[in-house]
This record gives sequence, C-alpha cells and structure tokens, in this order.
Amino acid sequence: MAGYLEYLERDGLSLSVGSLVGHGNVRAAVIGYEDRAPTSSELDEMRDLVAQAMEEGAVGLSTGLFYSPGCYANTDEVVALAEVAAEHGGIYATHMRSESNDLIGSVEETLEVGRRADVPVQVSHHKAIGPDNWGKVRYTLRRMEYARQRDGVEVQCDQYPYVASSTSLGALLPNWAHDGGDSALHQRLRDPAVRSQIREELASDRASDWDGILVTNVQNPDLKEYQGKTIAELADRDNERRDPAEILLDIVLEDENRTMHVNFGMDEDDVETVMRHDLTMIGSDGSSLCPCGPLGEGVPHPRNYGTFPRVLGTYVREREVVSLERAIHKMTGMPAARLGLDDRGILKEGARADLTVFDPETIQQTGNFLDPANYPAGIEHVLVNGTFVVEDGEHTETRPGEVIRT
Repeated sequence: MAGYLEYLERDGLSLSVGSLVGHGNVRAAVIGYEDRAPTSSELDEMRDLVAQAMEEGAVGLSTGLFYSPGCYANTDEVVALAEVAAEHGGIYATHMRSESNDLIGSVEETLEVGRRADVPVQVSHHKAIGPDNWGKVRYTLRRMEYARQRDGVEVQCDQYPYVASSTSLGALLPNWAHDGGDSALHQRLRDPAVRSQIREELASDRASDWDGILVTNVQNPDLKEYQGKTIAELADRDNERRDPAEILLDIVLEDENRTMHVNFGMDEDDVETVMRHDLTMIGSDGSSLCPCGPLGEGVPHPRNYGTFPRVLGTYVREREVVSLERAIHKMTGMPAARLGLDDRGILKEGARADLTVFDPETIQQTGNFLDPANYPAGIEHVLVNGTFVVEDGEHTETRPGEVIRT
C-alpha cells in the first residue's frame, strides 16, 4: 500500500485518492486462487498484510465475495480480516457474495461481519439482479435499518443510477470453474466433459437473458468485432444460430478471461427505491477513463463518464426522485463522513475547497451504452483543494490532489 500511494504522489494527481486494501489481493498473495480455507498461520499472515496496509494509509478493507478468490472465503475469514481494519479505524466495504438469487442471504452475511467485527459496513452498489429478485431491495433496506437500530451495525450502501451492471464476462461462470486461477479455468474450458458441465450451469443459473449480456471490451484483436454486441446477437449472426452459452465460453477462452461485459438485469423501480433511501449514497463503481489512448478502448459502462450528471439530470431534474440538495449530499457529505473526513464533502470555512460548479438546468450525461465515452454537459468548473482542475469545461493540467491516508 505504501508503494502504491507513494507512486500516486510522485507525479501528482488531479483529484484526491484514498484506497481500500483488497481482500482478493491479500488472499491471492498468501493462498493463491485455491478453493480452500486458510490455515491458522496463513490467516495470521493475511491479518498481518491487512494491518500493514492500514498502517500505511488504507482507509479500510474491501471484499469481492462474488469473485475468485474472494468467493472461496467463509464468513469467519472475512470477520477476522475486518477486525483488523476496525482496529485501525477503517471501514468494511463489500461487493457481496450474491446480488441476485441469494441477495437476502448475502445481506445477512454482510451484517454479521459488521456485528462480529464491530466495523462500519458499506454495501457496495446495492441492487437486485434478475426479474425473480426485483423488489427484494425493499426488504434489504429495511433489514439494514433494523441492524442499525437493534444491533448497532453502522451499515450504509451506495448505488450507481443504471439498470445495468458491469464486470468481467468470466464472472458469470460458476465459482468452481475458477479454482486455481485463469490457467486452470482455460484447461477446464478445453476439456469437453468439464466444459459441458460449465455450460449447463451457466445456461441454468443466469439471472439475465442472453440479450441482456453486452460484450464491451476484449483484449484479443481477433475478437474486436464482438464489442458492442449482445450474446444473443452473436448467436444469431450469419443466419446460423449457435448456442449462446458456447459463444460466451469461446470468448472467455479466446480472450484469456479478460473480456468485460455489461449486464442489463435491474429494475428501474428498484433503482429509484434505493436512491431515495436515507442510507444510500452515490458512487460510480467505475474507473478513471478518457476517450483516447489505452483508457479509451472498448465500449465501457457509461457510469465511468456519467454517474453523477445522470443523477442530477435524470433523477433530480426530470423525474424528481430526490431533491437537488439530497442528491448533492449523497455525493459529497455522506461519503466524506463515511471515511471520517470532516474537512471534505461540505462547504464551510476551513474545509478543503473541493468544488464542482454546474448548471442544474443543463447538467446531464451525454453518452449511452453503445456510445459511452462522452464527457457530461453542464459542468463548467471543478476545483480540487482550491485549485481549478477544470475551468470553462477544459482540463487545466494542474494536479492539486492529495492521497488521503487514515
């Protein structure tokens, strides 16, 4: 962590950055990508790595329990590491084990971690994927309220304002297929019998239809034509329908499990329900991209360019889901408070002058899922630590940002 943060500081930053320590990184460093529990000595080593990262400036621990290798960890392992983050004043943020069929069970596990580790909990990008699960967010939000009231769990959540998520295409495969890492996955996909088992589970356990799975970014140049097409569209090409699951497995294998996709699996009513809730803040779950160079490749999720303008334009101005004041607080004061930053996220004398100057009548996301790499409309100026980073809509090349350490 120290090396990473020092690297960020070396050439300067246009924005301020704080970092969580990733459970997946820690587990992979000690155990690799094996589907097993750590030994007692391995767990001690993992705890030591989390402690070191926290001492070097991490703001908390994150888990991706949906992904390999995090999916191989049991709750006790997560609690043991979250305790270390808590001892250093950090938070626990999680992409839960399931956001679809086992959404409720995953929320219960998350709350258990918060309770047992006595750590503030952040449910990352809260949602319900798949029609069979739409509406469950009403229960999960109430469950978070109850955990705060009865058990004292400091749980909150965040959200991006879209009905589609985005992650690696290989993440749709069953967890056991990833045991041992990518090389083991590739071997399984080349074994006809094992591949058949993977395909059957993929075809039966999906929360979304094939026409809701959009290929967005591939690394193999031979597969570039797949970008911007759904698995259903690829299956119907050339008047010869192919099995969609086989196409997906071919892409994962030929692109060495580096393909990204967008999954249209959420319900608009759920999005608005989560957004209105007092425990929800706004977060992009995205990356820092630009329309040119290596960071402009592929067809990324539009959240990378338009999360906050979409909230202010679509959900505040057009649909009146939340007020302008509440939306701004969900983007600024709430996240700052979650990280224990009392000099950011609020306008007051002596606070850091991190400011965005925008026109509430024109601010809006300008891109879409097929043409996402467009900067938003309506933002005139951005100041970081009192210095213009964007002035009259143009980047000033200044780098006044700071690394935020706990």
